[in-house]
Amino acid sequence: MSNSSLVTTSQINLRWILQRDLPAMLQIEQRPPAPQWTRQEFRDVFQSADTAGWVAEVAGKVVGFLVYRVTSQPDLLHAVAHREKELLWHSASANVARKPLGITVLSLAVAAPWRRRGIGRALIERLSQKLQYPRDSVRVTVPESNLAMQLLLRSVGYRARAVHRDYFGAEDGYLMERHIA
Repeated sequence: MSNSSLVTTSQINLRWILQRDLPAMLQIEQRPPAPQWTRQEFRDVFQSADTAGWVAEVAGKVVGFLVYRVTSQPDLLHAVAHREKELLWHSASANVARKPLGITVLSLAVAAPWRRRGIGRALIERLSQKLQYPRDSVRVTVPESNLAMQLLLRSVGYRARAVHRDYFGAEDGYLMERHIA
């Protein structure tokens, strides 16, 4: 398979990150242009209740990963109570009040030999499926020098919203966002 050929969706297995994936993730993470995380930083992130992620496997080998944090959650109790009240009153026009879902991508990386083959796209599109309601959004801050990531995000509907000066040390970061209007 040539380096530029796309991997079919059926060849990519996206699954939740497991502890055993950490060595492969660290190996992928240590290659530029990704900001480099340490083993302890990964462990700290996964001890947080609001953080999750997936790995992308091809033929049983971890070739990429995405780690994200949910920054706001739907007010489920309010929505359930409101829905029950709506059903009691048989009101089809009532709207369920809900806080927007905010997701922040903490890290997205693909092993060098697997880049430009659809792995990153599969991961980011999977995350975008969580956007279901108006004002839901996914945000990611991308290093200024990571043009490939900027182009990938733009191709799946993300737009640059702000520039964060010196976000990655001496390098600026572009805040990119996709949301449901």
